[in-house]
Amino acid sequence: MQEIQPLKMCVGELCACYQSVGVRLLGLALYPIWIVGEMSDKCREKLRDDGGMGDLIGLYAAAGLYALSLITLWWYWFVVLPWMAAGGVLGSVGLGWCFGLIEFAGVDSQVVSV
Repeated sequence: MQEIQPLKMCVGELCACYQSVGVRLLGLALYPIWIVGEMSDKCREKLRDDGGMGDLIGLYAAAGLYALSLITLWWYWFVVLPWMAAGGVLGSVGLGWCFGLIEFAGVDSQVVSV
């Protein structure tokens, strides 16, 4: 409850419409965490009853589902996300040197009317 719910809410906020494009892309890359958190939350709610051991059983079932889902998605965390990060770094370096070249050339960003 103290780790899965805040993580799910943080990823959901990264995908909010008022965020910038870079932050939204990060949110979309981490969206499977939101899906896994939502599934475990629904599992906890379904197994919960009014008092007794139901809360504890639901909590353990949700934690187990969360752990099993993250282990099942190992390829995403260790294969896909590093390649996405490398592509983002290469893209930013490519754009960065282009903007540096424009700045070095002294081209003014405002259009000069003739």
